[in-house]
Amino acid sequence: MTDILLIDDSEFDRRLVLMLLENESSWNATGCRSGEEALRLLKEQSFDLVITDLKMPKMDGLEVIRAIRRRHETLPVILITSHGNEDTALLALQQGAANYIPKRWLASRLQESVDTVLCAANRDRQRGDTASHVKSQLIQLELPSDRSVVPGVISWMQDLATSHGLLDSSNAVRLGVALEEALLNAIIHGNLEVSSELREGDGLLFEEFIALHMTQERYRNRKVHFEARFDQHYASFRIQDEGPGFDITQVPDPTEPENLLRPSGRGLLLIQAFMDEVEFNDQGNCITLTRRRTCPVPNSAEPSSMEPVTLEKLECQPMLST
Repeated sequence: MTDILLIDDSEFDRRLVLMLLENESSWNATGCRSGEEALRLLKEQSFDLVITDLKMPKMDGLEVIRAIRRRHETLPVILITSHGNEDTALLALQQGAANYIPKRWLASRLQESVDTVLCAANRDRQRGDTASHVKSQLIQLELPSDRSVVPGVISWMQDLATSHGLLDSSNAVRLGVALEEALLNAIIHGNLEVSSELREGDGLLFEEFIALHMTQERYRNRKVHFEARFDQHYASFRIQDEGPGFDITQVPDPTEPENLLRPSGRGLLLIQAFMDEVEFNDQGNCITLTRRRTCPVPNSAEPSSMEPVTLEKLECQPMLST
């Protein structure tokens, strides 16, 4: 049984979220009215996930996230927000929230987001004796345009990042969320050419177009080319699809508050919030994500803040033969 703690001072919203969570029989949800009450409950029993509202009296969602990061470092937190709190939601992502959901999307997106975060948080992070001695590693994969392959790839990458000592468990969750967004973008928007704008409303039209394009050879036979590099100081991931690409200059800046709730910008926002560097190629069908080490390097001095580690940037050159 998965135990979820919900924090929301609004009785109506609290009942709504609890009702949505109860639709999944393996989830046991507990509701409380304040951050202070939540921290007391966290002392008394263990939870697998916390969902918190942003705007609350006394202790708001940002303070809850900071407190949980200090006291329960590996416990993931999902933020739920009302319209008008977009800039604060972005700050929450930067300070440790694993994901966010606008309240108007709760009915259609809550279960999906909870599944994503729980899967990322529950990975087996046991490290093999040999893995800690590996200086660098390169992984190259050719993936089908099928969403079912994504969880396995993410789990593998999280295990590699933690086995190399690059990330602690909480940052491994954030890495998993960013990689999932990038891989799903490559499959759905890149290879299958299904627009994220179709997710508006209940999202049924979005799923119908995905199912339709999966039956058509011109879309389903396209591949996603995935490359991961691990070193002592960073992990870098290059994801390239075989779709037509897009003009990155025409995409609204997802970090601007007025764009935070747009379906077409949410994935990119999460990627930029959770990764240190994000680069696109000119065609717009290749993205490179870089995450710097967050754990101390054993038996070596930490890089000076005046002389940061130089990253070998991966250029998004075409990975396919011409």
